[in-house]
Amino acid sequence: MLFQDRISCGNRDKTDRKEALLSRQSFFLCGEAKHMAHKTGLEDYYVIRGQKKMRFGYTTGSCAAAACKGACLMLLGGEKITSVPLMTPKGILLDLELHDIQISEDQVTCAVKKDAGDDPDTTNGILVYATVSKTETAGIVIDGGVGVGRVTRPGLSQKVGEAAINPVPRAMILREAEEAAVSHDYEGGLKVVISVPEGVEIGKKTFNPRLGITGGIRNSRIHLFAAVVRDFYS
Repeated sequence: MLFQDRISCGNRDKTDRKEALLSRQSFFLCGEAKHMAHKTGLEDYYVIRGQKKMRFGYTTGSCAAAACKGACLMLLGGEKITSVPLMTPKGILLDLELHDIQISEDQVTCAVKKDAGDDPDTTNGILVYATVSKTETAGIVIDGGVGVGRVTRPGLSQKVGEAAINPVPRAMILREAEEAAVSHDYEGGLKVVISVPEGVEIGKKTFNPRLGITGGIRNSRIHLFAAVVRDFYS
């Protein structure tokens, strides 16, 4: 089916929000066992370009947000999970697999594999990691690790010295961390570090150094096409 915008629900109070989150997580965890081949939710989404179906994909930002969600849920819930649901800003509900899961007492790391669909994206197939740890200070801190570029010149959305994670993906990551904390009645702090190991080499082949971003990819790719790669001609 062709893409259509969907209307999101309004705000709920904390209790209703928690129940809704738990219900949605349980639904997807039970549902994945019924399918041998993992389905992301994009199987029927495409656009027509020159009499050819162009398959949708999901961006690095969606990968980062989903990895963050998975790591938060495992850290706070104490149980291993293998996929998570993720609502994109355009209203498409994804179900993304978690890879390379590493669990310790104080932190959890996991990754989501990028699928750019039919968009010729140099980041297609890479793993986007999130490492989440508890902190004594309340609040949620988001930073970039290996393969996420650092801003070295003024004029971008981020300050000099900050990780090059743009506002839309940052908001997605923050939302997933906050919702995980609410669903587990956790009131402490969390530190989220996004890393893209292959981003170091990929970043060298882009215009990032000229823009004042070094050490990895610029996460403007994270919010390309509002978190769903629809049509690279757009």
